[in-house]
Amino acid sequence: MHEREADELDQASQAALEDVETTISVIRAQLHGETTTVCIDCGQEIPPERLAAAARNGMAVQRCIHCAELEERRHSLFPDSH
Repeated sequence: MHEREADELDQASQAALEDVETTISVIRAQLHGETTTVCIDCGQEIPPERLAAAARNGMAVQRCIHCAELEERRHSLFPDSH
């Protein structure tokens, strides 16, 4: 019984550690302009297909397709805004 509880605690600790590492990676990528797996505007996960296509083209991805389109429209309407 104790061994099972220890295994469950180990698994929970490992999952928590992975969550923290993922969060740190996302924040670092957002700060440094690298590819992220989560959209920096809406927080939705970026589909693996989009990430793979960007990697093949040597591009960084920080936004989902929807938010990227909104950003492009914003820049076309207001070219001097950031």
